[in-house]
Amino acid sequence: GLGDVNKRQIVRDITKRKQAEEELRQRNRHLSALQAVAATLSRSLDLDEILHGALDKVLEVTGLEVAGIQLLDESGECLLLQAHRGLSEAFCQAIAEVRVADDPIARRVLTSGEPLVVAKRAEVKEEFKAEADAEGLGSFAVFPLRSADRILGLMVVQSRGYREFPTEEVALLTAIGNQIGLAIEKAQL
Repeated sequence: GLGDVNKRQIVRDITKRKQAEEELRQRNRHLSALQAVAATLSRSLDLDEILHGALDKVLEVTGLEVAGIQLLDESGECLLLQAHRGLSEAFCQAIAEVRVADDPIARRVLTSGEPLVVAKRAEVKEEFKAEADAEGLGSFAVFPLRSADRILGLMVVQSRGYREFPTEEVALLTAIGNQIGLAIEKAQL
């Protein structure tokens, strides 16, 4: 009867309101994350300190366990691992210096300037598959680190298992990537 219809409507309204509140909470978390990263980045001009501080914040916000930052060398042909969290020594050595030409994922992000999200790890380069498996790495996303006019490197975030990267999180990490890019440029000047 009419009572049931009203009850259903009320339940729907409450559900909608809960969703809206959760979205708002998430947006606030993201905003405070951006502010925290900005504060971390402005505290220092020491590149190492900047990058590790930024990675700590990224992991804190996303709840991910693994992250790394690779910067392009002067030639723009090699990516050098500059900062990392949650990776073993062996894996770090394997990816310490990667030729962009040999890495289709890095090449795509550097060329397109767009982040790349790989929820299923079928696309990983053959020679890193063994290491990635040894690390137990699952889903990952790669973000360009931009300064005003160029891309200085990449930030990679990874989960141990399968994980989706929701649109809002990709937008947040893209924004953080831009902040890091500007801070790197400032530190290098």
